Amino acid sequence: MEYLPLIKNNKLEDLKKNIEKYAYNYLRGELDQIVDEDKDFYYFELNVDDIDLSTNSDSKSQVDNIKKFYNAFQNLSESQAVEERLWVGLAHTKFFNFIQKRWPLKEPNENNVEKLINQIKRYYFPNNLRDFHWQHPLASLWWTGKKYYSDSYENRFAILDFLRNDFNSKSFPFVGSNFTYNKKLMESIYEVLYEFELSNNREINHRKSKGQKETELGLFVKYINLEAGASVFEIYNKKDLKTRLRKILNDAVRQSSKINSEESI
Repeated sequence: MEYLPLIKNNKLEDLKKNIEKYAYNYLRGELDQIVDEDKDFYYFELNVDDIDLSTNSDSKSQVDNIKKFYNAFQNLSESQAVEERLWVGLAHTKFFNFIQKRWPLKEPNENNVEKLINQIKRYYFPNNLRDFHWQHPLASLWWTGKKYYSDSYENRFAILDFLRNDFNSKSFPFVGSNFTYNKKLMESIYEVLYEFELSNNREINHRKSKGQKETELGLFVKYINLEAGASVFEIYNKKDLKTRLRKILNDAVRQSSKINSEESI
């Protein structure tokens, strides 16, 4: 059992409004000059495991951090996980050193403190309250873990393991898609992709090589967007949805091969 911090509203406003005053404290890692752990936080009790997150930036470390973080904070409710004060609180207590090492702040040029301030805002505060749970470095670990956690497999993180070798390239095509927040559809998509790689003993083509016009994954996302725009997937149960997605994926693989063959002629 552990006590998790909610930063007090008045301190949150102070940091946001007076960020320039604290900028060099962030740069030097002087947490005690930024917040007072005894005065600036409320604390609530939650069963949380201790974890040691990697400060490496490679895809495998990124996926491992997601799994560790979500497992450790699995008792967190969704209503707690949308609380800005929690993530700002954790960023200024338990995980301050992790953020400092994982995303080190850069010394600004003379009279250019604005660049430093933008770095601080990016890593320690939500820039956009609507999407902060994907943008804040800690909140995104929990919400990404929740997004890809699946009871469909003995390995609950099988979908994350599918993304493990190239997390950003395999997940980026879905950013901005009109179905990103449809959990049933997203889970089914990654299950179908995961099963495709297992059955074909190869990765889905997701990175453009020289002269390549379309990737298999890119076309797959385009085709889904065309159908999802009409909300056609809402009528399917999970089994039928995956059947439909497999057909779309097979069409995308064939069309990608055709387009790129014509391009090379």
